[in-house]
Amino acid sequence: MSQNSTTKPNISIEGKMNAKDAGRVAVIMAYGKAISLILGSLAGLIVAVVGLIKLIMGM
Repeated sequence: MSQNSTTKPNISIEGKMNAKDAGRVAVIMAYGKAISLILGSLAGLIVAVVGLIKLIMGM
């Protein structure tokens, strides 16, 4: 184990990103996109259900 491992951050903050960091960023972005799509779909579903209920109730 190198003595450098405790002081060096996991993600490099230099100008270049290595492949490992780029992969990590891609995974984080993919998760964010998936979560936002799920939340958007849920919001659309809620709006549709509320609209349907209002239509049935005759409001």
